[in-house]
Order: sequence, then structure tokens, then C-alpha cells
Amino acid sequence: MKGEGMIRKWKLWLIALVVVLVAGGSFAYTSMTGSSTVTITGGGTEFSTVTAAGFTWTTYPTGGQIGSVQAGNLYTVARDGDYTGNLVFTVALINADELINKYVYLNLQIRVMDGAATPDEVTTEWLTLEEGVVELVVPAAKTGPFTVKINDGTYRTEPGVDPTSAPSFNIRVRQR
Repeated sequence: MKGEGMIRKWKLWLIALVVVLVAGGSFAYTSMTGSSTVTITGGGTEFSTVTAAGFTWTTYPTGGQIGSVQAGNLYTVARDGDYTGNLVFTVALINADELINKYVYLNLQIRVMDGAATPDEVTTEWLTLEEGVVELVVPAAKTGPFTVKINDGTYRTEPGVDPTSAPSFNIRVRQR
């Protein structure tokens, strides 16, 4: 009697194992052979035009000084095409590796001005040598063209080092 019960249990386990293997194998096969199609379409037109404003850095202090930087326009950005949403201007200091050994700190107030009939400030952020990048959000209601400028700033140079390198900038304009 005990032997027949054991054989019956083994048969049930064997049948269950076969069912699991067959069902699992077909599930794995169907999930691995399925496919889908994704179609991506682009807007097709540019949403902004960026023009360098020809800013020239003229602040070359001697080592160990504290002072102010000159103001000046960096870029002009105009809306193009049919895009009417928010724009994000990312302004980056692209030669921080050169400047880090020459300045204790370099803080630049980056401002975006709306150049409509009466220019007004859109947004302002501080670009620092430590961070090296700022994002400035331009609301959809602002039509531009926009001026991205250094409005103000301060610096302190390393003692004994004459900073002959000027900051270099890059701008990236995105939709939001």
C-alpha cells in the first residue's frame, strides 16, 4: 500500500512537471517572437535661430585681485517656425578647465531680455565657475527676439597668477 501511494505521488509530480515545461516553453516562445512597430516623425523645421553677439572679454586683472566683470551681449535668439511654447536656454562655460587655476571664483549674472518694442527682463541666473552651466526658461508668452547677456559679475583671481584666458560660452536652445 505504501509503495503504491509513493508511485502515485511520483506520477503526479512527473505529470505536473511535464505540463509546466510544455506550457512554459510555449509562453517563452511566444513572448520572444512577438514584434511591434514604432513610427517617429519629426517637426521638420527649426524653432529658433541663434546669432553670436560678438562679445569680447576685456577684464584681464592681475593675480590676487577682486573686481567686477564688464557687461555685454553674448547671443541673440529669435523664434522661428510655428513653435509657440516655452524655450530653455542652456548657457555653458566651456573652458572652465583653463579658468579654474586662474580664478578663486568667477560669478556671472546671465540675463535674458525680450527685445520686443520695449525690452524687458525675462529671467536671470548666476553662472559660476563651480557649476559652469545655467538654464534660463523663456515663457511662451514672450515673443522675442531675445538677448542673452552678461549683466553683472564678480571675480577673484589666484594670487601670483595673471588670468590671460577669457571665458568662452556655448548656448543650447530647447523646447519645453
